[in-house]
Amino acid sequence: MKKISILFCILCLALQAWNGFDVANQQARLFIHEIEEIKSPDKPTTVHITLENKTEQPLKATVRIHKFVDDWKAEDPAEQTVTVAAKSSQDLDFQIISGPFIFDALYPVHAQAIFTAEGTEQKLDAVRIFSVKRTPSEVVLSQMPELPVIALMDNSSIALADCAKQSCYSWTLLDSGILHFKPIYWTGSEPLNHGSFKFENQTRKREDGVSETKKCIAMHPPYVPKGGSSFANFTIALPASKSIKLSFSHSQRDSYGKETQSDGMTFRIWANEKMVYEKNANVRTWMDGEADLTEFSGKTIHLRLETNPGPANDTQVDYGYFGNPTITAGTISTVDSAIALTDDQLLNIAPADNALDFIEGRKGLLDGWILFKYHNKLTAFHGFNVELDNIPLRSTGSAFQFIGKTMLDNQPAGTVVARHRFKTAEKEAILDMICRTLADGVFQIRFEATNAAITHLALGPWHNPVKQVIYGHGYVIRDPQPFTMGFGGHAVAASHFGLDFTEGYGVLAAVDTPPARLSVDLSKHNATFHMKENSTLTFAVAPTAFEAAVKYQKHADKHPAGAFRNLAGRFVFDIWGGSAKVITSRMQDAIRYGLVDSMLTIHN
Repeated sequence: MKKISILFCILCLALQAWNGFDVANQQARLFIHEIEEIKSPDKPTTVHITLENKTEQPLKATVRIHKFVDDWKAEDPAEQTVTVAAKSSQDLDFQIISGPFIFDALYPVHAQAIFTAEGTEQKLDAVRIFSVKRTPSEVVLSQMPELPVIALMDNSSIALADCAKQSCYSWTLLDSGILHFKPIYWTGSEPLNHGSFKFENQTRKREDGVSETKKCIAMHPPYVPKGGSSFANFTIALPASKSIKLSFSHSQRDSYGKETQSDGMTFRIWANEKMVYEKNANVRTWMDGEADLTEFSGKTIHLRLETNPGPANDTQVDYGYFGNPTITAGTISTVDSAIALTDDQLLNIAPADNALDFIEGRKGLLDGWILFKYHNKLTAFHGFNVELDNIPLRSTGSAFQFIGKTMLDNQPAGTVVARHRFKTAEKEAILDMICRTLADGVFQIRFEATNAAITHLALGPWHNPVKQVIYGHGYVIRDPQPFTMGFGGHAVAASHFGLDFTEGYGVLAAVDTPPARLSVDLSKHNATFHMKENSTLTFAVAPTAFEAAVKYQKHADKHPAGAFRNLAGRFVFDIWGGSAKVITSRMQDAIRYGLVDSMLTIHN
């Protein structure tokens, strides 16, 4: 009984004592003083830091602030070198300031002290959380902020719904002639006019009756104190092309319950000050539209997408969508990059038994085939769906144009590295696929991006029919209907899933990073995790998915933290809600009743 009471007390003391803004070791202490709520992030804010020397000798240290998020940065100097006298401390002041990409939110400021003690380099890392809270009037701008330029190459396209970070919202009230702007990348509902501006997916039926989900720029016009127009703003550098078109679909939301049905909306497109598209519509299906931008070829334009309540200025239920708005310059090949191969063709070019092989597509391995054969059973899937900086690499007319693929030399035995190079009008990016054969029927593919971020990674469709899917806490679903399951304790709760194929073998697919979700649609042969960063995928092949999971255990790349062994075998109380006083009382009762060797976690 003493054992759990001591553990409980130690845990409580540790929770009370640890503060990320106050860190120390035997030689020094680093402390970030409290930062008051920031109301004007565009003006410098002072960060006070204290470095304490706990030794008997002078301590020379370099202190810096770093690891900023959004548009936060340090004003020079971001780094200071000081010598602190023995058994004393020194205060340092830094200045931080934010650019226009800022939210009313909690932000971190990280400080690091680097010094040498006892012949080794030591580091102390501290973090202080501060709050930004601006009043509505302070986040409304009278002029459009300087938007990042979106550069389009000839014979390529740009999906504007993927360009939220390069956009800003603006609005005008009826007959006012005055435009008001929000900061770059602001989305939400504007409290001054009750209009809204969001990037979201919406499903509507096309004119042929087939439902289709599109990435949307969604806007509601202002309606307080009166109606007006909402605008999505972009700065686009157009190439010198013979043809430049902005294609899209538009629609609006349905009425619910006792809501009045909308009388329709007006959708407009503006290039600089010229209106290049206008349509009054009262539809809940996707209505296709197109604006010709060819006359602006070779120029940088201010592009605006507008939603307006229509001639009657009735704003009820006027939440409008621009679906898949895409600017296309030049000629885009409409040839599908898929390689249609029969079973016999795949078997004829499949790898040797227990080996990994590839069939290249038009974009290297991305749209090729990934093949591995185990005991003469062939497994194959059609490439990978990858996005860099939210731009799909495989889509027709991707803003990332494919330059080429090369195989890197001088790799270890059993390792192949395929380097894919892409470019936009602004930069070049590299996507490496590092492929390894680990053991009998176990293969690994790692994705690493350079000069761009992997924002989506998923497997392409499987060649073979799947009869059941296994995931999470051992859920086995035979012949499942299409579903998507998010990552979390009540859903996927794992970084691997299994597939059993109708041909009589199974695959275990695992990833070393937390997946965002698992999606399955066997009508399209799709079953995949979706990742959002550099990741390593491991595949194990065996007669069944469960046997593949056993095989994968020897190669699992996840290991418990060093202190986990201290918790192994303990009974865990996972308490949701309740006050600390009540929980403490109940735990004390449990100890008196004889409960020992246990651990308490609290969700509150």
